[in-house]
Amino acid sequence: MGSGADFHQKLKKWGHRAAPQLSAMRIVDYPASYHNGAAGFGFADSHAEIKKWLDPRTRPVLRPRQLLPLDVGSPNNKDVRWMQERATRWHGN
Repeated sequence: MGSGADFHQKLKKWGHRAAPQLSAMRIVDYPASYHNGAAGFGFADSHAEIKKWLDPRTRPVLRPRQLLPLDVGSPNNKDVRWMQERATRWHGN
């Protein structure tokens, strides 16, 4: 996810952002959905994309004083796959 992404307001954690795990379909930090069910992503090559979330698991319903679970499994989630495909990661030698 290159240079940045919108993350849900309940997840502001001192600038920490975790990219989706490549080995599993998991949501570590929920992305924001402020923009009509979508989030903005900025990339290192200076382009940006708006991603509208397709899977309801990517946009949990929030209630006052409710804790949001983190690092949850989300098998076959097209949104997680989209983020995984665009995440910055080490490819190794």
